[in-house]
Amino acid sequence: MDIALADTETLVERFTGNRATYIKEHVLLAAIGSVGAVAVLMSMGNPHAWTGIVGAVAAIAVRGFYVASEQIGMVWTLTDKRLITPTGASVPRRDIVKVRTIFPSAIFTAIFGAAFAAFALFWMSLAIMAGGFVWAFGLLHFTVGLWLCLWAVFDNTLRRRGSWYTLTDRQAFIATDLPLVGRKLKSYPITAETPLDYRPGALSTIYFAKETRFVGGSGHARIRVGFERIPDGPAVMEHFRKIRLSKAAPSA
Repeated sequence: MDIALADTETLVERFTGNRATYIKEHVLLAAIGSVGAVAVLMSMGNPHAWTGIVGAVAAIAVRGFYVASEQIGMVWTLTDKRLITPTGASVPRRDIVKVRTIFPSAIFTAIFGAAFAAFALFWMSLAIMAGGFVWAFGLLHFTVGLWLCLWAVFDNTLRRRGSWYTLTDRQAFIATDLPLVGRKLKSYPITAETPLDYRPGALSTIYFAKETRFVGGSGHARIRVGFERIPDGPAVMEHFRKIRLSKAAPSA
């Protein structure tokens, strides 16, 4: 859906859905649905409570596949005057006082993953006492719960440890070596127009570029790129400024 902007309005950013977040949310939904379905069937005395797992996972998987392109393709538009929702509704920026989150997503994911893995172990123990190999269905859910917990705790750490930064008098380089992704090397030219967003601190962050990444369906997202959590931030920022100044056209 294309949004027409007023002549006096300036586009700040456009945001679309993120495939990784979409998948993670559906994994959480499938996990919650599995626990609920099994609990209901067990409370009813159903001897085949494990079928609740299969049904919940299948239902969420079908739903996720069916609406993926629509959900990920939704676009939020932010201008200097308003926020425009995917449906076209406008919210003046002066009316947006503060953006709140219900609960830090990483903490929620870690707690839920640990609880779900524990529930899977409990269910498998009951299934083993009943005999047969039905307990093996719980291995999938135990693995999902453990993965959610570990992902929430170690994702940012792995990204930081797997990233290396280099700055020359012409370009900034970011090299990464991440599990399941492999090695990548990207370069970003530094020009007189390069925007510098400096976040000072004991471990500083310097953003100097944005890039559009494909996130599924027709959705794309503009992602900030920079040197994140570096110990020598002030010195690196000064070097960035000198490079940008040297690229500026000489005054007449």
